[in-house]
Amino acid sequence: MLPFYFDRMDEHLSVQLTGLSHNIRYYFENHVYTNPSGIWSADDFDFVLRTFPKEHILWVQDYCYGVNDIRVKTFLEDYPLDNETKNMIAHKNAEDLFGI
Repeated sequence: MLPFYFDRMDEHLSVQLTGLSHNIRYYFENHVYTNPSGIWSADDFDFVLRTFPKEHILWVQDYCYGVNDIRVKTFLEDYPLDNETKNMIAHKNAEDLFGI
């Protein structure tokens, strides 16, 4: 939910007010990763792509005890992204983050 409030947080929680070195959005863009898996909406995925750096988007099965939904595989495969970005989201970002 927080990404919906970045503009508002940056406006009302200025660096001068918080004492932080950067605005709130900066910390999310540089220190937070997101996992939009399990949300099979193109609009929601578009929002994630616009809001987070592509290097901070991970693609995983979001519920380990549930049924392995085929869309875990097909949604990203069928989504209109270049292959480099798909590979980053599908596995490269996690490999880099976890050092594997």
